[in-house]
Amino acid sequence: MRIVCVDNELNTLTRTVKMCKKLPSKPTVFSFSRAKQALKWFDDHYADIALLDTNMPDLDGMSLAAFIKEKSPDTSVIFVSDDPRYAVDAFGVRALGFVLKPLKMERLRAEVAYAMSNKTIMDLR
Repeated sequence: MRIVCVDNELNTLTRTVKMCKKLPSKPTVFSFSRAKQALKWFDDHYADIALLDTNMPDLDGMSLAAFIKEKSPDTSVIFVSDDPRYAVDAFGVRALGFVLKPLKMERLRAEVAYAMSNKTIMDLR
């Protein structure tokens, strides 16, 4: 499993990456502090899951999610945000989940498990 984490808050990004690496599936984790860096990475790579902040300076999370879904439609987008006002907008970019900061390990496990189980169901069709 491959997970991409994007957050301009470096402490939050570091914490999220550490939590992802503790998941039972031992995913490969890629992290970016700038949304445009992540977007460029998706030109040549694939991720099963993208954990995205909503409010970033160079490109907001909603726009990033829309671009990711164009480049990699099977990537499950989960927003990790400190602003609940973005939750409704998340559905517009076909996000699979929306979690309020601070991200807790139990919630991360549940969101990742749901995202991966959704892929399994889709692959069986």
